[in-house]
Amino acid sequence: MDQDQWLADFQARVQTLQQQSQELQENLATATTTVSSPDESVTVTVAPNGGLQNLVLGHRACEAGPARLTAMIMETVRQGQRLAAHKVAEAFAPIGAGTEAMSMLTSHLPELDEADERELATHQDPSTTAPTPSTPSAVFPPNTPPSTPQTRPAPRPHRQEPDDDDDVDLW
Repeated sequence: MDQDQWLADFQARVQTLQQQSQELQENLATATTTVSSPDESVTVTVAPNGGLQNLVLGHRACEAGPARLTAMIMETVRQGQRLAAHKVAEAFAPIGAGTEAMSMLTSHLPELDEADERELATHQDPSTTAPTPSTPSAVFPPNTPPSTPQTRPAPRPHRQEPDDDDDVDLW
């Protein structure tokens, strides 16, 4: 192989990698996932790293009761995390296909159930868009925790010094 051919091949590989890198960045940017509970009383947004970005409770959430609401929140967050993990793996597929790194990544992916697969297929089709959550009764902006009242810490209990029997004047 002559130098000109080698240089042309090398430049073509660099250009391909740059294009794949750009696609990866675009795909990772869209790997954020928003999912809702079956009754749409809980809607969560999960970042590509699996972190919870937003939690919206609809007006029906208050009717669920604490234990059921907690279970719905946790299941909806888990579903969002599973979907985000698979979307990240799909984003890496063009660059990592056939590599050991890709095999390792996919071996750690959580299992998808049928609902997850339908949701993932919906997001893969460019002609469909993710449904926008209904206006909730109380919404906190993304990444803004609800404010908590500031309370003063309880004062420390005063320790009494032990009595010193040596101070008694016997005379």
